[in-house]
Amino acid sequence: MARTALGADRLRETQFTVVAPFATILRTLAPFTAERGSSHPIIDAVEASPAVVFERAVEIGADLGVSTVPPPARWSDRLLCEVGLSAHVPPDHPLGGRGEVEMSELVRHPLVLMDRTNAARTVFDDALAAERLEPASAIEMASSFMAQGVAATGRGAAILTNAAVFGLRPVRIMQRGKRVRMRLYAGWDPSHYAVRAIERWVDDFADWLPTIPDIGEVDDASA
Repeated sequence: MARTALGADRLRETQFTVVAPFATILRTLAPFTAERGSSHPIIDAVEASPAVVFERAVEIGADLGVSTVPPPARWSDRLLCEVGLSAHVPPDHPLGGRGEVEMSELVRHPLVLMDRTNAARTVFDDALAAERLEPASAIEMASSFMAQGVAATGRGAAILTNAAVFGLRPVRIMQRGKRVRMRLYAGWDPSHYAVRAIERWVDDFADWLPTIPDIGEVDDASA
């Protein structure tokens, strides 16, 4: 739980434990903490799959959760941002020099998809269904980082929200000219004794997130 030396509103003296998926910790929570420096709360993070983030937060007494799955209805929450899906391909892939690709073209190429417990996969499947499309061929994987490793071998375009690694090029996935996106939420117990400190941290985190490549502004209608 949060530990404060001089009161819940003193962010600098606060320590929070956040439950989040590993990719979220690696790509957002750790860089945000490093950039904010000593004026920022001390953040510890516990890894959990997106579907069980908030359940895990309750189990271990964490202060809040960050996930692509919405928090329980009784919790306070904030839509942090919308994260764009990309097709990760090596430079010599037919899409390697492209900035974006429509789904109708993307499905003609072999794909590396996350398994159906992954939120990015759910969003991608929903977009496929809306366009009545099916991939010509696909490999299904449980680890997003291993999916990138497979994509680097040229076996398929990995459909992810991760930052690109292994020399891969992220190609924005479009649906009729609009980016295919998934939502990132923060959630916390409204009865938490440091609730105002949590809210201030979440606001700061949400303001910072759009500075990361491929993470867009929250749509006004969704806020």
